[in-house]
Amino acid sequence: MPVCAHIPDWNGREQHTSKNNSYKNRAPGSPRRVIVQASTGELLRCLGDFVCRRCYRLKELSPGELIAWFRSVDRALLLQGWQDQGFITPANVVFLYMLCRDVIAAEVATDHDLQASLLTCLYLSYSYMGNEISYPLKPFLVESCKEAFWDRCLSIINLMSPKMLQINADPHYFTQVFADLKNECSQEEKSRLLIGLDRVAVLNGWCKMWQCDVTLFLRWTEQVCDKERFWERCLALIQRLSAKMLQINSDPHYFTQVFQDLKSEGETGGRRDSGPKPWTISLDR
Repeated sequence: MPVCAHIPDWNGREQHTSKNNSYKNRAPGSPRRVIVQASTGELLRCLGDFVCRRCYRLKELSPGELIAWFRSVDRALLLQGWQDQGFITPANVVFLYMLCRDVIAAEVATDHDLQASLLTCLYLSYSYMGNEISYPLKPFLVESCKEAFWDRCLSIINLMSPKMLQINADPHYFTQVFADLKNECSQEEKSRLLIGLDRVAVLNGWCKMWQCDVTLFLRWTEQVCDKERFWERCLALIQRLSAKMLQINSDPHYFTQVFQDLKSEGETGGRRDSGPKPWTISLDR
């Protein structure tokens, strides 16, 4: 299903639109709407085209091969019960493209090296955007050395943390990345590109996607603290705890230990909740 985003254009510049004359009757100073829309398949093709152009040394590389890598991981996680629904959606493909655009080097020499980099970006996309508590490493690994994988993860996090925060908080930035991805398509696909975004519509769309009230959250942060200080604290926490955030998603033993530590905090305080049935976890997964 195609995804749409809306944002106001306050500059009042004339842009190409359809024959609909509704814009002509808008009040002076009112925002102009432009729409970016695309399906998951279209965005995956755009991402594949981008990577193939970027990695000019890989002459035999095709967009379909890259898409197959992504689909294979998503299908494996579904079949193994690690997720209840597919991860590859338009919004998540946009997030993945944002990472790949700054991470994938043009000098990649082999398909193996490219696959390792792409699947590392995909793993971080799952970790940041996925609905599940944790994901296994095996579907994302193309090498026997896990240390090399974690080194790439930490390198990408150090490089991309500000943008990963920004794309979740700033609908204008999300829309710009969305439009950039669409522009990676062929000329035939570009001719069908409709650009536009309305801030409230985008926020509401993300709220439905994540089942949270982003608008309320942003208002709360504006009331209790300065935005710059808020994001500085976010970045400081990420830089300090990135390794543990990755570990708790990939290592069930570490997750269980943290779970037990948290549970013992309540027992130490002498208070035990006699309410609903307690949550249990298992390492069999």
